[in-house]
Amino acid sequence: MKGLSQPVEAWQVRGETAGVSRFEVRRAGALTPLVGRQEEIELLLRRWDQAKLGEGRVVLLTGEPGIGKSRIAESLLAARESEPHARIRYFCSPYHVQSPLYPFIAQLERAAGFEPGSSANVKLDKLEALLKAATKNVLRDVALVAELLGVPADWRYPALALSPQQKREMTLTALLDQLAGMAAQRPALIVVEDAHWIDPTSQDLLDRIVARAANLPVLLVVTVRPEVQPTWVGEPHVTMLPLSRLGRRDSAGIIGGITKDKALPDAVVEHILAHADGVPLFIEELTSTLLEGGVLRETADGYALDGPLPEFAIPTTLQASLVARLDRLASVKDVAQIGAAIGREFSHELITVVSVLAPMELDAALERLTGSGLISRRGTPPDASYSFKHALIQDAAYATMLKSRRRQLHASIAKVLAERFPALVESQPEVVALHFTKAGLASEAITYWLDAGQRAAKRSADQEAIIHLERGLALLNTLPESADRDRLELDFQIASGTPLLAVRGYTSSEVGAACERATILSEKLDDVGRLFASLYAQFSYCNATGNTHKALEFAERCQTLGIRQGDRVMQLMAHRGIGIVLYQLGKFELARKEFEQSLALYDPERDRSLAARYITDPFASASALLALVEWISGFPDRAARMQAQALSYAAALNHVNTSGFAHFLAGAALEQLFGNAAAVLTHTQILSALATEHGVLAWRSSGIIFEGWAVSWIGGPESGIALMQKGIADVDAKNLTFFVPLFTSLLAQARGRIGDFRSAVALCIDARERAQRSEQYNWEAELHRNEGEVRRAAGHSLTDVEECFAKALDVSRAQGARMFELRAATSLARLWHDQGRHVEARDLLAPIYGWFTEGFDTVDLEDAKALLAQLRA
Repeated sequence: MKGLSQPVEAWQVRGETAGVSRFEVRRAGALTPLVGRQEEIELLLRRWDQAKLGEGRVVLLTGEPGIGKSRIAESLLAARESEPHARIRYFCSPYHVQSPLYPFIAQLERAAGFEPGSSANVKLDKLEALLKAATKNVLRDVALVAELLGVPADWRYPALALSPQQKREMTLTALLDQLAGMAAQRPALIVVEDAHWIDPTSQDLLDRIVARAANLPVLLVVTVRPEVQPTWVGEPHVTMLPLSRLGRRDSAGIIGGITKDKALPDAVVEHILAHADGVPLFIEELTSTLLEGGVLRETADGYALDGPLPEFAIPTTLQASLVARLDRLASVKDVAQIGAAIGREFSHELITVVSVLAPMELDAALERLTGSGLISRRGTPPDASYSFKHALIQDAAYATMLKSRRRQLHASIAKVLAERFPALVESQPEVVALHFTKAGLASEAITYWLDAGQRAAKRSADQEAIIHLERGLALLNTLPESADRDRLELDFQIASGTPLLAVRGYTSSEVGAACERATILSEKLDDVGRLFASLYAQFSYCNATGNTHKALEFAERCQTLGIRQGDRVMQLMAHRGIGIVLYQLGKFELARKEFEQSLALYDPERDRSLAARYITDPFASASALLALVEWISGFPDRAARMQAQALSYAAALNHVNTSGFAHFLAGAALEQLFGNAAAVLTHTQILSALATEHGVLAWRSSGIIFEGWAVSWIGGPESGIALMQKGIADVDAKNLTFFVPLFTSLLAQARGRIGDFRSAVALCIDARERAQRSEQYNWEAELHRNEGEVRRAAGHSLTDVEECFAKALDVSRAQGARMFELRAATSLARLWHDQGRHVEARDLLAPIYGWFTEGFDTVDLEDAKALLAQLRA
């Protein structure tokens, strides 16, 4: 037959096997016997028995390449094949270390039974059938997973109005719940192979699976190379199982498995044992090399040497052994090299297009490689897929090529993928980018790295997004200066913003550098829209890092640009930004005017989409901030009206971050100022629910501090203090400064109430220092007053206490902070009352109280009124 150099055994195709691993598809049950691993298998079986009883177990199977990690996992699965259980396998890939959730996507596609060319409707039917067996919220989970798999579903399932971060959290939760749901029905045996190649998002999900597994009937086996040490090593339900090299007897057993127990000459066995050094894959490959190399003659009961064993007959390293085997397959070596350039796995369709061989010649070459055991095949051509038996074989085939040949192949692969595989380009642009990069085609690679980064960012796979964008920027820097190059760089810098914020934090210098560079490029290109976006990003960065005056500068530049362009949206956003800074600087009257102008410019019909662009809706957030300004300025009734406006609009908008902002500022923060602990708890419960359901963890960190204050105030000081400390530690870890001076002062107040005055005084000083560093002077008067109350309770000198109250009065008067002025005057008047200085106290407090025209049912005004009554008695 044309294309075949020798007779081959004929086979009839009966169907495709269900195998998905390289062991299942290789030799279809004809694996060499597993030797020397009985103890490891017995330990795994014991862990499985424990897992079936509901005591979930995790085994980290570690060892060097070729030591047999995957072979042991395969043997475990085979040993319990007859038992009823769920079996789930994930395979990580060196070509997908930055492809978010690659192993989980591949497993879902296999489990659902997706077939090439199937319609979206058919795929959704299969996906729904798969998920509904183990999930309670089928519509939501199918919508999330369908988007993950790149299956259009908007026409069939309701769209989810979620930010990228919320979508990421809900997707991970859905995948985790799916596993838990399956395990609840029957014990689950889960294997994650080659986790040293896991992408960051998959690592996050794997960490969650490990934590959840402790309370599920699950055995999770993770194979990994020894240089990787997951964070969960050391957990009670996790077992480390390192694989050592085999001894001589077990190594000889592997040789017998390859030769089908036909004896080799002693000299040959000794050479194999000496060189392979107990590594199973090396033993297999050396033995196969000798059997194929022509130095041995097969007899009826074994193999014989017709002379001394040539020194060159046995390669001295595993790499050399693999190369030697490839060299002996010279006629098909080129096909192995093409496969190695494509990746650990490759499809028949792709290699057919890339190779210059005629179809029958290519099929014959692939069949010979499969027969040699170097690669394995799943399915039948033209729908077959192939994988190298081991990553080291792929590496060896790749290493046999000259650099020029590698570049040529990568260029061909990249162009074929870009032209003929649109689905892969859409779902994994980083694969195309990588091939263009390895081909040395920087210009072509850059746009795909940008696509990959933007796609990862949309899924909140932020670490992967950063890596893709950094690789693209590095290539971009090799191109000559031009306007087109600058436009591309601007795309990269803007795309980097959100992922850098998420991973590095608001205070990261990298975030600031990206914003600054985007501003420079926008000005250079005269791109007004992007210039405004980058200026606003710099405002946000400076505000978050406590560089308040710099933040004001950028907000004012935004305003100037908006006025110059006559752009209403730019102006309303600039007014809000300026208002935020002025509020933090303690310039409350000026801040009020900015918030009011922002609200006046807002159009509910046209501006509802601004929430997605600017994280929170400007109308709801300006209303919430104005509520605080009104309360501080002495208008609690107006503050309550603004509170209602912020909360009601946020509820109508149904935007998660806007709801969080409103319930934090107009809810928990304002109610704390009102002194309404029960209402504070109501809002912190909502914040907690938002964090749990939508993954907005920032709201939980801040909300828990106010929750701690309320718990402490109502009567649980110790538990309240613990909550406040945890919340402050969380925001400190994120390097956030907003509200932190007040948080610290409230913790000091709580510490003082349980008699821990040393800590309380230290916290008061810390609060003032935090305010100074971050230029948050809006709380300055209250920080001084709280410190005075703490020092008074601690028995400090009355002079020190009075000085604190006097500073609070001075600051509040200068700022026009009438409510803080009332509080400071009440504290000082009470001090003077206790000293018998009744007239001075009354003369201080009466005119301040008399200024107020509303809010007489609030705690602060009622306290002042009661004290005045005592002073007049």
